[in-house]
Amino acid sequence: MKSLFIKLFSLTASLFILNLGTACNDEIESNDNYYIKYIIRGNGAYGRFSNWTVSTPDGNYTNNGIQVRSWNQTYGPVNRGFRCNVQINDYISGTPSIEIHVSKNDEPFTLKANRNANTCSYTIDF
Repeated sequence: MKSLFIKLFSLTASLFILNLGTACNDEIESNDNYYIKYIIRGNGAYGRFSNWTVSTPDGNYTNNGIQVRSWNQTYGPVNRGFRCNVQINDYISGTPSIEIHVSKNDEPFTLKANRNANTCSYTIDF
């Protein structure tokens, strides 16, 4: 009877340790894909902006010289820890509104950062 108990206890302990190791590996090796949607809007009736830069998976996207009232673009996939960044160098009639939305895998986009400013950033951490 004692040897059966010891065998069952050893088997249970081994399965627990194996499961614990697998759970740790799942957290370290994530296959999640994240997508970023940047939305920039001019403020007010005459709100326009130009010369802006956003971070993308391939480096920075920069638009110089073209004045617009609004702009939006989606980029991805990127990994967890990616730093989303917006920098607007020129704007007319009020500070622009900047939104950073993030989607994980096939989930809907969620607003992660929103500012009326010339800069905005968010690091993907979920």
